[in-house]
Amino acid sequence: MKYEKPKSKLERVLYAIAFEFFGIVISAPLMSWLFNHSVFSMGSVAIVIAMIALLWNVVYNWIYDRLRWHFGWEKTPVTRIYHAVAFELGLALVSVPLILYGLDTDIIESIGVEIAFMVFYLIFTYCFNWIYDILRANWWAKVS
Repeated sequence: MKYEKPKSKLERVLYAIAFEFFGIVISAPLMSWLFNHSVFSMGSVAIVIAMIALLWNVVYNWIYDRLRWHFGWEKTPVTRIYHAVAFELGLALVSVPLILYGLDTDIIESIGVEIAFMVFYLIFTYCFNWIYDILRANWWAKVS
């Protein structure tokens, strides 16, 4: 495994904020359109879930990075997929009840909205982390 400069706490926080910001900006209008809820309602639900996800993101990635370094896992497409799936499953445990309440909908639609968010964020997580890693490597190559 090639050497990577460890992420500082500040970098982890900025990463998580950027991730949630871009995720909300893209997903809220898309989910609003798909499920025929107002952008305000869907955006509100997305923001609450994002705040929870922000905390989960920092904790989850800290644990994941420690495991990755300990076991020598490379950042391959397969490990990126495992990373994204495990994150989303953990978040789904709290998302469905929030969607149920926040959109005042039934359990079937709440699960449908969660599945749609999950599919969106699985793709988004993979792409965001890939782009982030490229930008981060280029940044450290320039300042080192």
